[in-house]
Amino acid sequence: MAATKKTGTAGEDDLLLASIAHIGGLFIPVVVPLLIWVTAKRSSRYRILQAKQATVYQLTVVAVVLALMAASTLLSPLVCLGAPTFIFALVVGFGAVVYGFYGGYQAYLGRPFSYRYVNQLVDGNAQAP
Repeated sequence: MAATKKTGTAGEDDLLLASIAHIGGLFIPVVVPLLIWVTAKRSSRYRILQAKQATVYQLTVVAVVLALMAASTLLSPLVCLGAPTFIFALVVGFGAVVYGFYGGYQAYLGRPFSYRYVNQLVDGNAQAP
């Protein structure tokens, strides 16, 4: 007989939504974690904190990647600077998505997780549920 995982409990729902807040950046950055954060009125502190951190992290990543893309466009006449800047923007974006998936995995397991430096902007510590 295989061990089955209980579903439908509030704790598991909180872990799942905390995980989706991090991973949602792949599909609709900033919007997914922001919706989870705004609609989580009476949810666990863990879910709210993870959604806040994911929102701030994804907003920062979007701003940095857009700034790098703008710099790449401005530097495009200088091929020796424009192309590397564009490639760097792609690497930063890809790395941010991978780190977001790692955050989602940690949140799903209920482990304390915070993005480096983002936790200082968001109140509290990333406590486990």
